[in-house]
Amino acid sequence: MSHPTAAVIAVGNELLNGSIADTNTAEIARALQEVGIELLFSMAVRDEKSEIVNAVNLAIERASLTVVCGGIGPTKDDLTREAVAEALGVPLEFRPEAWEAIKARLKTRGVAEREDHKKQAMIPKGATPLKNPVGSALGAMVKKDDRILVMLPGVPKELKAMLGEVVATLPEEWKNPPKSVIRLRSFGLPESEIDRLLESLWNNPHLSLGLRVLSPRHTEIRIAGDSHATFQAKETASRLMGDHLYSTNGEELEEVLGRLLRQQGKSIATAESCTGGMISHTITNVPGSSDYMLEALVTYSNEAKEQLLGVSHKTLLDHGAVSRETAEERVKGLRRVSGADCCAAVTGIAGPGGGTPQKPVGLVFAGFYVDNKCWVREYRFSGSRLEIKQLTTMSVLNEIRLKLEKNP
Repeated sequence: MSHPTAAVIAVGNELLNGSIADTNTAEIARALQEVGIELLFSMAVRDEKSEIVNAVNLAIERASLTVVCGGIGPTKDDLTREAVAEALGVPLEFRPEAWEAIKARLKTRGVAEREDHKKQAMIPKGATPLKNPVGSALGAMVKKDDRILVMLPGVPKELKAMLGEVVATLPEEWKNPPKSVIRLRSFGLPESEIDRLLESLWNNPHLSLGLRVLSPRHTEIRIAGDSHATFQAKETASRLMGDHLYSTNGEELEEVLGRLLRQQGKSIATAESCTGGMISHTITNVPGSSDYMLEALVTYSNEAKEQLLGVSHKTLLDHGAVSRETAEERVKGLRRVSGADCCAAVTGIAGPGGGTPQKPVGLVFAGFYVDNKCWVREYRFSGSRLEIKQLTTMSVLNEIRLKLEKNP
């Protein structure tokens, strides 16, 4: 088969009623893309056997590889095994070796065996069980003629842990990975502006480009092609996007900032209000961040701002908690109590309520102190409460990143 394609079937009522978002399909698509297998289509279906059977029949007719995720647990609404077996025209069979693996997993988790757990050891005849390193629901791979069908659990962390083995066991003749893949990360530009800036790269027949929005104004650009073309593309993107491009190898912004702090032997401290600790949480997501992270304060009330950071009562009365003056006093107070080389203090209105015509929702003031210099930035964000917190967090990390890169 010269150009193998794939289809993904996500099983679960919760995917169709808005209870949860389907992240598994994107995870599968990215893993297959790495080896040059194109996702032809995907669909979400209800926990109904007939619906799953119809979806499987359509997928195996059109695609070389069908991945069904979800519906392979022990409960009554887990019907994927039965549906796949019916679609393939084979019976389910109890696999003792699968049951032993399930029992061992249950034991490590301190879960007592139940009769319904045995359902997870029922696998379509002729299928190969797939180990689940982080859960009890085993997957399975079935080969039929020139087609392959894979069943995986719907729990994202379990599916992700099993994807590597699945991709590794696919026929080598199916795989045609690009010679070179680079991932660029940017912050501050909307997806549409990145698309416009990189127009010349989109039109390059030797390249394959893709944009993935990670959070508001935070985007990953994937560029694949031969080594020379991708190298040239990276140089072009760096020139066109300037300071907005913070990584050319897929690093997270907090990783880039942490590396700069470590290289320059500098420490950091944060004082947060509207972000509620998201900035310090993001910084400390990086292993080894204790090398440079000194202190983090969440001073939500005015009393905390006064007592912990030394913001004057008069400043709060005259200008309010969300003001340039308060942000400046907050960061100076943070520097005084922490002694960190780099300090950031934010105050703002994350919404959805609390805004006024003079101080609307999305207004954020961030005070910075780096290398004995103090300054305040005013931001005007829009979006949900979470999006405003995310934008504030990324803006603060990016501001310090730029300062350290330009003044090492």
